[in-house]
Amino acid sequence: MVLTTIRHFRDTWLSNQPNGANIIENYYFIAPKIVDKINQKENSIEIYNNIWIEHLNPFFNTILQNKNELAFKIYHNMVKDLEITYLK
Repeated sequence: MVLTTIRHFRDTWLSNQPNGANIIENYYFIAPKIVDKINQKENSIEIYNNIWIEHLNPFFNTILQNKNELAFKIYHNMVKDLEITYLK
């Protein structure tokens, strides 16, 4: 249900926003690099749990509340934080 909900948000709301296609494209470019870096860490399971608690769960719950603008802010901050933490 979580992935289906997030995909629906991406495909229906985000993709229809100004620059939405570029935002989605950037995510698919950067996400595998972040995942690779996390997977190299000994504490990767803890990192993923923290990402769920700090970012993905609030993102998901905000989508469920139909607060798409806020959901996008949470998503945008998550990607930015992960990029700074793991790729810079």
